[in-house]
Amino acid sequence: MADTRDVLVEGILAHAEALDLESLAQFHCQYQHHEDPAAQVACEGPTLARTRDLLRDLPALLPGVTARALLGEFAEDDAPGATRFGGLPDLPTDMDWPDSGVFTVADALAQHAPNQTTDLDAGRAVPMTFVAQIDLAALPAGEQPLPDTGRLLVFMDFAVWFRASHAAGFRVIWDQTPRAALARRPAPDVLPALEALAAQEFAQAMVAYGLDGADTPFNAGFVAPARALTFRWQWMPLWNATVEFAQSPLGQRIARGDVADIYAEVQYTFEDSLSSPAAHQLLGTPNPQQDDPRFDAILAEDLGTDLWGVTEIERLVEESGLDQATWDAAQRARAAEFQLLLQLDVAEFLGANAEGTYYFLIRKADLAARAFDRVRVVYQQT
Repeated sequence: MADTRDVLVEGILAHAEALDLESLAQFHCQYQHHEDPAAQVACEGPTLARTRDLLRDLPALLPGVTARALLGEFAEDDAPGATRFGGLPDLPTDMDWPDSGVFTVADALAQHAPNQTTDLDAGRAVPMTFVAQIDLAALPAGEQPLPDTGRLLVFMDFAVWFRASHAAGFRVIWDQTPRAALARRPAPDVLPALEALAAQEFAQAMVAYGLDGADTPFNAGFVAPARALTFRWQWMPLWNATVEFAQSPLGQRIARGDVADIYAEVQYTFEDSLSSPAAHQLLGTPNPQQDDPRFDAILAEDLGTDLWGVTEIERLVEESGLDQATWDAAQRARAAEFQLLLQLDVAEFLGANAEGTYYFLIRKADLAARAFDRVRVVYQQT
């Protein structure tokens, strides 16, 4: 990340110029012609020449694969309504704590504390985890599509997201209550009770494996640790799995397949220095753990489920009557209708050894209409 586009481009170029282009060209040709050694040898010279040409052209191409995003930084502000991830929310007195009605205590115990005993009502609904409140008025100035008043409240069935075929719930609420009318809301008692049971289960498992879990951070996600944040604009590279990169001149040039993918190499080596201190991101383009999560969002709409495979996608292509290339182009156009609203890093949110990212996505038209009830959530991990 960088404060200006020029600084970001200079950093990417410095990494690119340090690459071993000959080795990358050899690897590219081995991959392209893995069953034909003669073709590999014949491929290397032309590929190296074209890759050097690409490196020469990078200064003109790189600005087209950069974009701004709001990245999180740790803060000290714990005032009512201030931006906070985890902990407890500041809510209007007449607002009920959200509950999807999808999961019960029995679901939570089965996933996180199957060996614990409790007098909790197994049939009781599990309220959603408080994820974040984002003070919109405190966001830095700059052209962006979010409201400039109130706050976004984010709740989700975080700790039990993977049960019942991903039929989890979430709420993104634009609350415009004046700060003076907000009050810190204690979590429903079942949430800290389940968190404690999950912690007991974890501690017993560590002992069973002969490990000392005393110094191992743990959080199941029923009540996440509180972290005050601020957000500031930073320039970021477009990750090569995103729709925007595929549509850029650099992305299209690499997609022809006749050069070594130096951008991917730079991205992997440069990635650590691009990480936000607090990991979470507002707006901008996603940093995919797999493919662009916006493809997942439209496939979930088309299939009515978050679970699919190659067979289901092949069926969609066949039913469309389009050839694969035309269908792919149509999917990219549909994916581009979505805006990343929030990118939530699981390890940072839990303050524990965990992996994965949640992407809160909303169509640009819905964001303009402030229809936050139309947000979709996608989870990915490597």
